Amino acid sequence: MIPILRSNQPIAWMIVPATAVAWLVATIWLENTSWITAAIHAIGSILAAGISHRIYVRHAFVERGDPAVAWLTIAWLLIFIPNESHAVAIKSWTAILLLQCAIDHVLQVHRQHSTSGIQFRSGTLASLSFFLEPMHIGVIIGMVVIQIIARPFAFREWAMLFIGLIWGAIIVRWIGYFFPALLENHSETTLQWLSHSEHLLSPEFAHWGLLGLCLWGILLLARENSRLSLRSKTTRMHLFIFFFFIVICAIWVSLASSPFRGSSTFPSSLATHARDFNKIIAIAAGFATVGLIPTLKRNRGQLSRWGVLQLAILIVSMLILFIPSF
Repeated sequence: MIPILRSNQPIAWMIVPATAVAWLVATIWLENTSWITAAIHAIGSILAAGISHRIYVRHAFVERGDPAVAWLTIAWLLIFIPNESHAVAIKSWTAILLLQCAIDHVLQVHRQHSTSGIQFRSGTLASLSFFLEPMHIGVIIGMVVIQIIARPFAFREWAMLFIGLIWGAIIVRWIGYFFPALLENHSETTLQWLSHSEHLLSPEFAHWGLLGLCLWGILLLARENSRLSLRSKTTRMHLFIFFFFIVICAIWVSLASSPFRGSSTFPSSLATHARDFNKIIAIAAGFATVGLIPTLKRNRGQLSRWGVLQLAILIVSMLILFIPSF
């Protein structure tokens, strides 16, 4: 498996759509789920994995591209697929893909002479994502923070950013006027496997377990910093700043709108009532846990014992979280 995930050969990319197809067949076969909704989730997951890979390679998250992040992204997304109607699924996937595109644009600002056009496009994309899914407010905050730390002050760039945000709001308002159902709030969505009361795994275990894997993966990525180029270091820092604000704001929005607000049910209320939170953490986890997939030793093609252990823990954790979905 490691030679595939760490290879840049075209055949290696088949693992991403193959994973989605396998999940689609298993879901339709084993679950009483609409094939239309399942297909929407499979297609959305493939597109999200593709954008994650674009960010991973285009902005030099690593110095040698491979399908590791794409596969991890689609795997985490399919593990945490929500139980929702096909209309809600289309809206949710549209919002998450717009969020990823906004991040992709913002990461281009490093060492650019002028970023006015980038600011306008990223602001528009972020605004569209936010108004489709208010939980994505963190992407706007992340954009502002990145602009502050990565760029010298230029009034034109800031103006174009806010014009983009306003333009995105106008577009959503216009769409909502003709298609009001698109902007309706659907708060009844739950994680698919949380609807089965007989499963032993609780939402607290799932989210805290994934958080632990992400922190471990980030620590392993941090160990590589001394060997990375300045561009790679900057991309990793900016990307994780983005994910920090997106996840924190998603938690805040979820708890603020939860009927359990003010109680001690976090993160249970988060997992149960946050319609899009699972997709956010899955995409963030795709980047955070890529450090758990070891690279083969040069000229030997072998894994170290530590590499075998961390890979085994990652795969076992995925299976523990994935099996209850059926």
